[in-house]
Amino acid sequence: MESELLILAVMVAVFAGGCFGLKLPVALGLAAASVAGALVAGMGVPIRHLVEGMFSFFDFLLIIATAMIYMKVLQHTGVMDTLGRQVTEAFYRKPSLLLMVLMLLILFPGAITGSSTACVFTTGALVAPVMMNLGIPRVQTAAIIAIGSLLGMIAPPVCLPAMIIGEGLDMPYVGFFWPLTLLTVPLAMFFVLAMGRRYVRRDIDIAELSASMPPSLFADYGWKLYLPLGVLFALMVAPKAAPQYIYDPGLSFAFVISTAVGLFTGRKIRFLQTAKAAMKEAIPIMGILMGVGMFIQVMTLTGARGAFVVTSLTLPKAWLLVAVATAIPAFGAVSAIGSASVLGVPIALALLGNDQILAVSALALVASLGDLVPPTALAGLFAAQILQIENYFTVLRRCLWPALVIDLVGVAALAYVNWIGKLL
Repeated sequence: MESELLILAVMVAVFAGGCFGLKLPVALGLAAASVAGALVAGMGVPIRHLVEGMFSFFDFLLIIATAMIYMKVLQHTGVMDTLGRQVTEAFYRKPSLLLMVLMLLILFPGAITGSSTACVFTTGALVAPVMMNLGIPRVQTAAIIAIGSLLGMIAPPVCLPAMIIGEGLDMPYVGFFWPLTLLTVPLAMFFVLAMGRRYVRRDIDIAELSASMPPSLFADYGWKLYLPLGVLFALMVAPKAAPQYIYDPGLSFAFVISTAVGLFTGRKIRFLQTAKAAMKEAIPIMGILMGVGMFIQVMTLTGARGAFVVTSLTLPKAWLLVAVATAIPAFGAVSAIGSASVLGVPIALALLGNDQILAVSALALVASLGDLVPPTALAGLFAAQILQIENYFTVLRRCLWPALVIDLVGVAALAYVNWIGKLL
């Protein structure tokens, strides 16, 4: 037991040292930690296991790649610009409702791709000038976008931390839609009102708002502009609504078909260049997933994973919840996905016997906080960049109390997991 835990300690130390000390990309830090763990265990460099680990999340890699391309096509064909403008013009007389709809727009790319950065750079950049013209200060706008991108990463249908934890438990990614929705959407609505409503001007000038947004293409293309969204919704919902009649082709296929439809419904684009730009954003995330796969494979091979689970099982539930509230967000300073895999999977194994779907959803929610923990703090850093704020710590300070609320909600969901599961 002690030797296995020593191996795990070495792996975590190499991982943290590589990322923080040597400034390695997270994917390379995970790969180096995997090799170090195998060497310390006296197994040399187990190429076969490293390669197996790299492709253990192959299904998710396909989802990320196809989802990123889909989002880029929507962005470049004008769908997102048109949607944002129409939403603003429809709800500007009702500021609270407008803020909630804008938050839903922020959530959408993350829910589709499983990436918080996708939220920030697409719809986050779209709604930022709208929020500032409503009267919300620049730093507060960045904080709202950062929190929204965080929750968007966890919102269904694509929640990478939940997928990773489920894969570690040999648990299919089925039945997560409502638990993830209930853990994210109400929080998102609460935060956008609590953080932004008091700043909104009473006399909203729609002409000024419209001038700050890209032009609408609805007059040129009509409702067919939204056909890619409708096709994706149908491909995702129909097989679940009537599984005995309709085959579920999977998320990757749904994204491919919807992307193909999107090429003919809006502004003409150069597809190869668009796909190349999408893959440039997707590859770092895909690389992290491949590194996570190697890390988990070596943990399993050396017995470190089992030792960690046994140690977790011996902890009283109260201390386990303390570990969830503190260690998972802290480890997410390197990567929320890495935190979900390295700590989330063993803790989920220690919670076997509870409502597993809700437990994994709650762990994923807590793991998302890693994107607000410095030095990486991807959600806060990129939100500050698009709002042209030099010191992103000013944004992180505004995100502190929402992050604490998210942490408490996730831990409370774990503490009362069976009771809440019965209600659902």
